[in-house]
Amino acid sequence: MFVEAMTRFSGWITGTHASQVVQAIGWYVPAVQSTHILAVATVLASAAMLNLRILGCMNRSLSVAALGARFRWPVWIGVGVLVLSGLALLLAEPERSLVSQVFQLKMLLLAVAVVLTVRQQKAVAAQAPDWDARGAATAAAKGVAFITLGLWVCILFAGRWIAYAQY
Repeated sequence: MFVEAMTRFSGWITGTHASQVVQAIGWYVPAVQSTHILAVATVLASAAMLNLRILGCMNRSLSVAALGARFRWPVWIGVGVLVLSGLALLLAEPERSLVSQVFQLKMLLLAVAVVLTVRQQKAVAAQAPDWDARGAATAAAKGVAFITLGLWVCILFAGRWIAYAQY
């Protein structure tokens, strides 16, 4: 039933004037995909820097508090660009994504990653000076860092997998 609804919805989007216009522009999808990939790289690199530091896998002379402040905005600007470029790709190729179970999994993982990242950034802002003073983050913070980093990597792989999945 959900697949049927998504199929109908993607068919409706395909029939809109906006979708027809962007489908006729040969450079549109490659340009938007390039933007999307650069945003993925920004988010993943920024999240990795902070999460690897929280996990103690990076130079401990860099404070968690300073890294948290430094990479907060690149993560959220990157996520914003991802959302906008993702919507732009959906406009051009709705059937490719909306009915794909891999795309749906990616969206679920993205929702969880965004919630965890918000919570993590709040914890970093409030608790990182204590972690830096002690020389290590709490076990809970390390667990969240590990899961968050894993989610962003899974989102990356799911995004690539969409192109190859049967739907």
